Amino acid sequence: MIAARLCVRPLLNRHQLGINHSWRPKTKTASRWLGTALSNQRTRLPLPPAGSSAWGLQRNQHLRDLLLRRTIGSKPSVTAPESLFSSRRLSQSFKLSDGRTLGFAEYGSPNGIPAFFLHGYVGSRADGVEWHKTAERLQVRIICMDRPGFGLSSFQPNRRILDLPGDLRQLARHLNLGAYYVFGQSGGGPYALACAYALPKGEVKGVGVVAGMAPWEFGSKGMKWQNRVVFNALATVPRLVRVFVDWIWVPRLQRQSKKELEREYGKKLASLRARDGAVLVADGAAAVRAAVATLQKAYQQSAAGAVQEGTLFTKDWGFRLEDVKNHRVLLWWGTEDENAPIDMGRRMAQRLPNAELIEFNGDTHYTLIPKRYPEILARLIRGEERRRPSPVGRRV
Repeated sequence: MIAARLCVRPLLNRHQLGINHSWRPKTKTASRWLGTALSNQRTRLPLPPAGSSAWGLQRNQHLRDLLLRRTIGSKPSVTAPESLFSSRRLSQSFKLSDGRTLGFAEYGSPNGIPAFFLHGYVGSRADGVEWHKTAERLQVRIICMDRPGFGLSSFQPNRRILDLPGDLRQLARHLNLGAYYVFGQSGGGPYALACAYALPKGEVKGVGVVAGMAPWEFGSKGMKWQNRVVFNALATVPRLVRVFVDWIWVPRLQRQSKKELEREYGKKLASLRARDGAVLVADGAAAVRAAVATLQKAYQQSAAGAVQEGTLFTKDWGFRLEDVKNHRVLLWWGTEDENAPIDMGRRMAQRLPNAELIEFNGDTHYTLIPKRYPEILARLIRGEERRRPSPVGRRV
């Protein structure tokens, strides 16, 4: 994951912050996107409160792919302008109270409704580019942080998942944000739930999880075998995984030029299954460019951050889902997801005290985002206006 940028801005007014949810889009384009995205009602779920040969070179490709979070395929169609990739908005940083550096980037509308996007695993602040065009249309300001050990953010020994809400809150204050939204994708899901658990309701206006990782206790049924192999290794022999990545993958990454990496991952993109590729190849060059940017930033320090984070996912998160009571949580899932199987999303929805699960029939981990950008983001920032008790899990 790579840290995004940090920029001090004046305190936004309550309409821009969405504090009373009375914000309205200023343009016809934004109105049309919001109206389309919110037109189809979803089912709600308000529940009652409550260095081994076994790792030989034959499997290097599978291990690399998972540790990168994507075989380029999980980087969806990206239509951000070329100028954005070199923008100063993408490489900001500031000092946390304990002396660590926190890197971050910003996307979308600079003066829009603020929303913190928590990138996937393995990823970086560069992942926020996926949401750039949609955020511009909906007048949302996306802020994406590098987690410790990724991109511009300092490695943090002995860190916990519950440490991230404090970092995020310091960044929000640095940016003079009195209220904001939080949502996490894939490996960012546990951190979004940590924010829902730890941060006050008056500060966090809404929380979302997009095909997020589930607690390790849920098991790995329905997950593709490559993922099961890697996460079991991270749970049992994390040092071996780090040796593999530091000695084999990172040096190779550093030796290759950007063009070589883009060529390699472009081939992987073209080889994806038809149901994923049809969506992802739509803007193949931009998708490859974005994936390589995230990859390079995620590992620019070493493999330490990636291995540490993967290990954290397989341990106790420091809180129970039943104790996430401060906020209502929106969950979005594809029914054909093999990275974060739909059964995990359903079980999470049942255990969270106040959750809504939105299922998309036929979508995978890689097609959910490029197909559902507008609806997910619009629903996150406007969802509080549409509370109605409904049964669980109607498919879309």
